[in-house]
Amino acid sequence: SAVVNIEKKQLSLWLADGSYAGRFAIGLGREQPPLEGVYAVSDKKVNPVYQGRDRAIAADDANNPLGERWIALGNNLAIHGTDRPENIGRTDLPGSISMSPRDVEDVFDILILGSKVTIRR
Repeated sequence: SAVVNIEKKQLSLWLADGSYAGRFAIGLGREQPPLEGVYAVSDKKVNPVYQGRDRAIAADDANNPLGERWIALGNNLAIHGTDRPENIGRTDLPGSISMSPRDVEDVFDILILGSKVTIRR
């Protein structure tokens, strides 16, 4: 499971046995800002296509703001990579919850369909 702390801009990861698995810095999106609540991983994609309000960006395009991993939480929210890891920590990014490429790969490998993700302040 994971806990996203909006105020601290951090995602904490927990294994099935309750063991702490790490804390990661995140960025927050302006397009679909994360809303407090409990969500479940509903889909996962490698090399997602970005579907913005006025454009689409191909999966392998270096300018794709979702990076190479996308974890859907429902309600148009997702945890995803970024094409600009230097922007992690900001609150005006594309998408919902962004992570550095390496961090999102680790989280992508640990969270499974149905994993609980709690978003709170």
